[in-house]
Amino acid sequence: MQEVHGFEAIVISGSVKCEIKTKTPLTIGAGKSPVDPLAPDIPLLRDSIGRPVIPGSTLKGFFRSGIERTLSALNIKDYIKLVEDLFGTTRVEAYGSRLIFSDAYTDRDDAVGMRDHIKIYSPTMAVEHGPFTQEYVKPGVSFSSNISFRNIPLSFLSLLSPVIKQADIGVARLGRSKSRGYGHVSINLSDISADIVWPSEMDSLSLSFSLPNYGKKVRI
Repeated sequence: MQEVHGFEAIVISGSVKCEIKTKTPLTIGAGKSPVDPLAPDIPLLRDSIGRPVIPGSTLKGFFRSGIERTLSALNIKDYIKLVEDLFGTTRVEAYGSRLIFSDAYTDRDDAVGMRDHIKIYSPTMAVEHGPFTQEYVKPGVSFSSNISFRNIPLSFLSLLSPVIKQADIGVARLGRSKSRGYGHVSINLSDISADIVWPSEMDSLSLSFSLPNYGKKVRI
């Protein structure tokens, strides 16, 4: 049996198609440009052709926090270490994520709307700020992304399932302005593909690689 630690070699790799559909308005802020006084106060992040985009880093943070909540609720011992093994860490011996999220794009040219908002100062219920304009992605807009994975058991992909369910019922929301009702989405995973390294000269092969922080070995 050959052993592989960390990412000395990639023995399992694959990808999952991720479809995201907005149920309520969605906003992923880009920051207002100081050189454009006519720009919305809270503009959307857009791609090179002006369509809204959901960054892969936003999706990664969304799934990571959802998996952390799930494992914590299940009282999984040392769940933080498992999360770090899946999503990487910058502590001590830093290493990258085993799950890689691509940016999510839409093919809709009419995906963006605009709303005016005000901010209320709660002690007096007076207007504290506003009105201000906010761009948003309209309900019913679909985005496509891919989740790539490396050196994890395929069964670990099931950890994505409770996060998807939390999103579907509106408990887990994407983007900003969640308290205003934004960010309710549905997520669907499909077209899972996987590749396992198999030397052509060998009829059979036994491999074992480790999840270093979690203290578990995966055997193939």
